[in-house]
Amino acid sequence: MNQGESRSKRILSEGLAPMASPTISLRCKLGSLRDLKGSYCLVAYLGQGCLLAFGKNSAFFPRGWYVYVGSAMNGIQKRLQRHLRSRKKTRWHIDFLLHRAVLKGVIPMPSELREECSKAAALKAMGGAAIARKFGSTDCRCETHLYFFPFNPMKLKDFWEGLGATKGLAAPA
Repeated sequence: MNQGESRSKRILSEGLAPMASPTISLRCKLGSLRDLKGSYCLVAYLGQGCLLAFGKNSAFFPRGWYVYVGSAMNGIQKRLQRHLRSRKKTRWHIDFLLHRAVLKGVIPMPSELREECSKAAALKAMGGAAIARKFGSTDCRCETHLYFFPFNPMKLKDFWEGLGATKGLAAPA
C-alpha cells in the first residue's frame, strides 16, 4: 500500500464528524485531504423551486435536496475549498445551483480512480431523480451527475454505504 492509499484509508476510517458551520469548520477539516485526489459529493438544499440556467441548458429545480458528484483528480482539498468560497467565478454547472441553494454537506471520496460516474449511478439507485440532463456530466455518457431527493438523503440508511464513504462534513440539517 502506497502512502497516498494508506492516508486515504485512514481519513475514510476515521470519519469526519458533523460540523456546526459549513464554511469555517469545513476549511479546518479539509487540510486532511491535502494531496489526495478522487471524487466528492456536495449536498445542497434548495428552499424554493426555480428555473435555473446552467451552461447552455436550463431546467426547473423543485424545492428539495440535491446531491452533486464531482471529480477532483487534481486535488480534493483545492476543489472543495473553491466550492466553499462565497466569491468565485461561475464556471461549472454546480456553481449556478449553489448561487441559489444552501450547501449542507461535503463528502470527500479519495481514490486514484475516476469514480464520479459510478457514484452518480449509486445516487440514482438510491432513488435520486434526474432533474437536469447533462448537469455536470457533459464530459461523459452519464445522464447527469446531480440527483434530486425530496428529503435529506444524508439520513438514508444506504446513503453512505452506497457512495462508499464513511462520513462527510455536514452543516446541521
